[in-house]
Amino acid sequence: MGVVVASEAANVGDVAAAVGATVFAGDLLSTRESGGLRLRAGTAQLYLLAESDATLREDSGTLDVTLRRGAVRFSSSQEFPLAVRAANALIRPATTQPTHSQVMLAGPNELVVSNFRGALEVVVGNSVYPVPEGTTYRVMLESQEPQGPTGAGAPAARRARAMMIFLGAAIAGAAIAFAILHNQSPSIP
Repeated sequence: MGVVVASEAANVGDVAAAVGATVFAGDLLSTRESGGLRLRAGTAQLYLLAESDATLREDSGTLDVTLRRGAVRFSSSQEFPLAVRAANALIRPATTQPTHSQVMLAGPNELVVSNFRGALEVVVGNSVYPVPEGTTYRVMLESQEPQGPTGAGAPAARRARAMMIFLGAAIAGAAIAFAILHNQSPSIP
């Protein structure tokens, strides 16, 4: 699947990740509190941030990363596309253009998706939500039980619904307000 290009306080399976180590489909990648793990797979790059776990597999020519905990930053290209699965959502490039993005599991049903470059999309069930370049979204997933009979023999299917909240403007507004309030001259009455 790929090759470790940088490692600090990280494991591949139960073994410390060494630079140059080969990562295979199904391997568990994990980092400790101050750790990080960078992986190259073709032209794609994957960076597992501190206190994170993920597994890898290939799905129709795409590197499919399942984020179990923490955060992952990635870059993807047409030659070797990459997609991240987290909390019943699929985060993938929307075009064949290069992308650079980050996905963080903020809770069991909550993600923070940041898109630094390119076009990205979040897929939940049959719904597709675009994440334009230079934006950050908080994605809150809600599982809903279908209405109808319960108990033995009842359908076990669930529908997932996502609510995306634009965070970029709110974060920028809070930072500006903080700077204004804390940078006033002491000579101003």
